[in-house]
Amino acid sequence: MSVEEGTHTLPDGKQLYTKTFRTDGPAKARLVFIHGFSDHVNTYGGFFPHLASRGIEVYTFDQRGWGRSVTKPAERGDTGPTSQVLDDITSFIKTLIPSPVPLFMMGHSMGGVRPFATLHKVQRKSASTFAAFSWSHRLSTSIPSPSPLPSQSFLAESLESSWRSVS
Repeated sequence: MSVEEGTHTLPDGKQLYTKTFRTDGPAKARLVFIHGFSDHVNTYGGFFPHLASRGIEVYTFDQRGWGRSVTKPAERGDTGPTSQVLDDITSFIKTLIPSPVPLFMMGHSMGGVRPFATLHKVQRKSASTFAAFSWSHRLSTSIPSPSPLPSQSFLAESLESSWRSVS
């Protein structure tokens, strides 16, 4: 498993911090993960590496106004209107379509609402099909753990089962 950090440039020039968790071998599926309100991608500890170790590549980014996408203190928490947030997510997803493997989208907490609105928007404009779902249970703890939490293992198994049904 390897981790790549980078940026995604939005149409308005704003750059978002990105993090990709690649599998060692060929990926079985891809997951776009949207974090929750006042959160960032580095909150999720061993969850993303756990998915990558099971053949699921994870593509995620710090949303506008959060995490490493903030470059000035005045930007913190300034996500823009909902339409802007959805446009940002759509811009990121378009870099992954078409996908050679099943593509899933998942969000946590407030980020869990976003996949469903984005799914509708992206599928209207693309021949690609992907599934979206939400997860509201906390996926990480403040205590570092070398092994995944029970909720992380359950979710990884659910993802594997889902991609088997669409592949």
